[in-house]
Amino acid sequence: LTSPGVFPPTHSPCRSSFEHVHAYSVDVPSFGCPWGYNMCYNSCAWPDAPSWDPAEVDRRLAAALGEEAAAALHHYDGVSHRALFHVPKMVRKAMAKETRVMTKDTP
Repeated sequence: LTSPGVFPPTHSPCRSSFEHVHAYSVDVPSFGCPWGYNMCYNSCAWPDAPSWDPAEVDRRLAAALGEEAAAALHHYDGVSHRALFHVPKMVRKAMAKETRVMTKDTP
């Protein structure tokens, strides 16, 4: 995620292909660092999911999993959901400036 030559060029083609693109990151312990991903869509039942209030995420988790199972989650809740979409400033700046579209011929 924090390598300017890796994540921003993967984000750029998403912006050219989808109406909505949200960068997020998840720590991958076996890789020893956070990895960046893009949530991309043109239409979605919940387009505002990246900005959901933590209490709303907790409510949705409890409704989907049940109170006990939602409480037993070790790594995910409403607060961590919001944090997923807060990528570092240097990455946001690099994504905003990136214009390359990576392809097979232009990696």
